[in-house]
Amino acid sequence: MQGGAPRWSIPIDTNKDQRVDGYAFLDAAGCGASVGTNKAKVVTVVSTDNPNCKVVFGDSQYDNWAKFAAENTNYRVAKKNIPFIIVDGAAGEFHVYDLQFG
Repeated sequence: MQGGAPRWSIPIDTNKDQRVDGYAFLDAAGCGASVGTNKAKVVTVVSTDNPNCKVVFGDSQYDNWAKFAAENTNYRVAKKNIPFIIVDGAAGEFHVYDLQFG
């Protein structure tokens, strides 16, 4: 299972060695955005703070970041890696702004 596009890719350390063991994905569609052209220009907040954003990690999907964290208490964001946004499967124009990491 993988996240859609565009998506926020967050490096996850599952065994406390500070290395990436996988990526948690949050994507616009998983946060309630319409798929396809957004003619109405409705803003979608893709955030770990948004309780409506589904999280994909490995073969699992979680209702939101809080549930992902609660079910994986030993997992951490891999400190030596930077989360990133990627668009690799969707054609179109995307506007990304107001980024916060940390």
